[in-house]
Amino acid sequence: MIDDLTDPIYEAAFQPECWTDVLERVGANAGSASGLMVVFDEIKPVQYRGTPAIYDVIRAFCEGYWHESRRAAYTLKNPPNGFVVLKDFFPPDLLETDPCRVNRLAAGLDSEVSAAVAMPTGEMVVYSFDKWQRDGAHDQRDVEALNALYPHLARAGLMAARLGLERAAATTATLQMLGLPAAVMTRSGRVLSTNVLFDRLPSMFMPVAFGRLAINDVGANRLFQEAVEKTASARPMVRSIPAGETEEHRACIVHLVPLRRSAHD
Repeated sequence: MIDDLTDPIYEAAFQPECWTDVLERVGANAGSASGLMVVFDEIKPVQYRGTPAIYDVIRAFCEGYWHESRRAAYTLKNPPNGFVVLKDFFPPDLLETDPCRVNRLAAGLDSEVSAAVAMPTGEMVVYSFDKWQRDGAHDQRDVEALNALYPHLARAGLMAARLGLERAAATTATLQMLGLPAAVMTRSGRVLSTNVLFDRLPSMFMPVAFGRLAINDVGANRLFQEAVEKTASARPMVRSIPAGETEEHRACIVHLVPLRRSAHD
């Protein structure tokens, strides 16, 4: 069964429409009725795929209240080692008040086994599989079946997460055609992509530690760094920052605009 699933897993990394079928098959290998995959990263809140039994639940989570979820915060701070049964992983009070679990129970699902894979590039990919309430809890054999596929799911998750970042390059290229120097950054301020017009302004923008960016104007840079820091909040700051004229460049305005929801398309 592992050999039969390996190729489809890697195919899904490059063909996102294949994830639903792959998650269904991987879940069935562990006696589960549903499966999902969620990518958390610094650029867009989430990407997700889910099988029919869990799709409405995960869509509500990803498009609604995910940023308020204690489940997400706990998992990101305490990533499990491989697949774990969540009733044994989370503190009891967390699951009792977790709206995602309430919605799962309402859909007839109960026992949940999950893995959170931290990527070296900063993303985290979460896989989760649920059983119908009538089928009882996941046992050790179910967990072992999923952990046998864990290395493949981890590598496929890395590829899927990174391929999603191709949109950053497309965004800067589009802005170049409009005549706008542009850079795409993560929430932490790490530069992902720049266009040629931006690269022609070395006297204005300077690379700094950890792949970040600074403006060569003390006052403008202070406002810029403050705005970047606030992009991680629930209400990111949209700011237009004036930078004065120098011998190397004309006066200009730097616009910092968070990419949210459909803007990522």
